[in-house]
Amino acid sequence: MHYRFLIICFIFISISSCSWISEKWDDRPSWVMPDKSLASSNEIEYGDYTLLSGLNINDSQRDLVRKLKGKNLEYSSTRDSMKDIKTYEIKGSLFDNKNLFRYKNISAVVDFFDGDLLASRIFINAINTDNLDKIITVAYGFLIDFYQEPTSESSIYSFKTYVWEKGDIEIFLLIDREKKSVVISEINSVLEDSRAFKEFKDKYIEEYQTYEDELKSGKNRNR
Repeated sequence: MHYRFLIICFIFISISSCSWISEKWDDRPSWVMPDKSLASSNEIEYGDYTLLSGLNINDSQRDLVRKLKGKNLEYSSTRDSMKDIKTYEIKGSLFDNKNLFRYKNISAVVDFFDGDLLASRIFINAINTDNLDKIITVAYGFLIDFYQEPTSESSIYSFKTYVWEKGDIEIFLLIDREKKSVVISEINSVLEDSRAFKEFKDKYIEEYQTYEDELKSGKNRNR
């Protein structure tokens, strides 16, 4: 009976220590035996995805600036308070509406993390309710052409969200009928899963939660 008790204790201690070691291993710095599935952003190879925003997931900051200058769009760039994210705020958008709808105003934001394209957002404010419906119809149609049928949709009061997932990209169409606004958000989900980004998130968790709201809930810090 005594030996059986010792064996049970030994097994319990072994399991506990393995669990502790596993947790410590998961929390190890990126420079210690990097996990290929959680590679740094500079080691990731993305697919060749063109985004509705007029960008490609492989675009660099230089590529973005070249495209903005080609469209004669005014922009400014800032280093986010979280240090690792560089943000380009654009008056207008590379999104080509082909004169299919009018709007009160349109703007865009593009974020880079560690030199890689992290996300782009297009903010469209409608003139009135009829104009909002027109914008929604066109934007939804373009997203269907780009990404096929949405993966999911949900509604809360006057707010509706459509979500697409395609390869390396997660896409949100966010509609706020009360504010008469539409936001199209395209996110580099592979970069979000990288070790470097996860470490960044752990470091700036409170600020990141606010940032994630901007990406996936249609919020605009400049409003």
